[in-house]
Parts: sequence; structure tokens; C-alpha cells
Amino acid sequence: MTLGSLFDGIGGFPLAAIKYENLMPSILISNKHLKDDCSCPECLQNYVANDVISRIIESGQIMVFTGDDYRYKKREMRGA
Repeated sequence: MTLGSLFDGIGGFPLAAIKYENLMPSILISNKHLKDDCSCPECLQNYVANDVISRIIESGQIMVFTGDDYRYKKREMRGA
């Protein structure tokens, strides 16, 4: 997956930009974590361009949910 592929849009114009310009709501859901002081390849900032992160922070909020992997627990309970 390329840096911009999550936000490919219409006619080469990124979908995130279209929604931003038209004040349309967006929800970004990811299993990635925020970069804080981390430099691993699984940081959200390695998948989403900095300008998109900046727009989310400017006009929205980032909610981080942490916890155990429910799917992993479910597989363990089934014995898979």
C-alpha cells in the first residue's frame, strides 16, 4: 500500500481533500498506532500523509482505543 492509496479519489484529486474542502465528515479507522516517539513501520504516519494528519488534528479529534485483540481471543477460545 502506498502512502496516498488510502485517500485516492476522483480524477486524481484525493478524496480526503474533497471532503475537507466541502466540510464533509470523515472517519478514519485503523489498526495502526500514532507515532509519538516510535519509528517502527506500523505507525499511522507511515500510511497517511502528514497533511491529512494535520487536517484531522485541526478540525477534528483523534480517539485512540487500546485493548486486547478480540479476534485473537475468540480464536483462542475456539481452540484454533
